[in-house]
Amino acid sequence: SSAEHGASGGPPPAPISRSGSSSSLLWRSFSPRPPQAGAERAAAHAMLASLLGDADETVRLQATAAIGKIALPKAVSPLVPMLRDPAPGVVDEARGALLRLDWSGLLRPGEAVLLSGPCLRQTTSLVGHVSMQTSMLVLCDSGRLFCVDAKEPLADTEVELDQRSSAAAPGVLALVGEGRPLPVQPVLQRPEEWVRAVHGRRRAAVSAETRRRRADSRLQQEAPAAARSPGLQVGWRRSDG
Repeated sequence: SSAEHGASGGPPPAPISRSGSSSSLLWRSFSPRPPQAGAERAAAHAMLASLLGDADETVRLQATAAIGKIALPKAVSPLVPMLRDPAPGVVDEARGALLRLDWSGLLRPGEAVLLSGPCLRQTTSLVGHVSMQTSMLVLCDSGRLFCVDAKEPLADTEVELDQRSSAAAPGVLALVGEGRPLPVQPVLQRPEEWVRAVHGRRRAAVSAETRRRRADSRLQQEAPAAARSPGLQVGWRRSDG
């Protein structure tokens, strides 16, 4: 069943054929290998996203899995609603696909993603209309934390934990971005997981910097001592002679 597939992580079930539907043909066109980079990937993503609302559970499952293979950042918008799908297998596929999205276009040289996940942020329009905006939160091994708007997946806002906000509402992660509070509600992880990951990365960065400074200090202390060593001086005299 689809639920068993989501739990086991095995290959998606074979596409079904239905009268008046081209979903089976479309699935075969983009499986088992994801499309190449560029316009072909974008076209495949758009086609598969249109199948996420299909009434057939198998079609939704296969489309979700295929979008995860393409891994475009723009997949945040269509994948997050699939986390509320009535089929457990589809939910599992959507969760895995969100965690596999490719953020390399926003990473700095040498950076790697440590933790990522979708989050919801409450926004208020100029006329007072309140809505929930979907974003993606990404933590890098460098300690950099940034938030990506699902509607603008190629632009990011660097954020940090709000150390002054100790009374955040349950399920809310208190952040600061661009000098203003940015509370978000993580969807796949608990706020405590993000706090531990950020603090752990910070401690690791401090420890690495401390070790580097100590090593530099030892080298600076050893260099003058080596230059004053009698053995080395004798050696220099012999080589001069």
